[in-house]
Amino acid sequence: SGLTHIGVWAFASTSLSEVEIPAGVTILPYQAFWGSPLTKIIFHEGLQEVQYLAFSAKYIDSLAFPSSLRKIALNSEEYYDNFDTIQCRYVEFKNGADPLELSDYCFLGFTNLEKVILSDNITRIGKSCFELAGMQQVVIPPLIDTIHESCFMACSNLDQVVLPQQLTTIDKFAFSETTVLSQIAIPAS
Repeated sequence: SGLTHIGVWAFASTSLSEVEIPAGVTILPYQAFWGSPLTKIIFHEGLQEVQYLAFSAKYIDSLAFPSSLRKIALNSEEYYDNFDTIQCRYVEFKNGADPLELSDYCFLGFTNLEKVILSDNITRIGKSCFELAGMQQVVIPPLIDTIHESCFMACSNLDQVVLPQQLTTIDKFAFSETTVLSQIAIPAS
């Protein structure tokens, strides 16, 4: 419980299947658990950042992030060509007091993702953040003013999107190749 720091590659390519990140750890660094066959990861309040490739969600069924989270990167553009089928079916962000940013490519390739719950404190959903993800519906948080490039591109199951009232920009390819999306209400903004 007194742990405050986990280093880069600290548990990379181990046989760990479950891990609990204590409250004192504020940053889950680059490739800390990468290559380990994690099936369960528990995050406690206090975690503020998940860096690129901190862990693989290949075998994890669900992810619930704490309200203290301020930034999550998870995947990267370089990882795109190498992703395997990711088993994660459920992702939830708990509402927090501080702004939260979902970086570019964060959930790229989460083809088995059935449900995503985005918290109201999310201020940015990056480029290609949910590209190729499998969810059927998404409610964009109220603080989002831009849907970035390719954000929901090729989400082949996406049939319902609720856009926030203060949205001002929908970037190129944002919903491209979402073949079952049949209706969307564009806000006056």
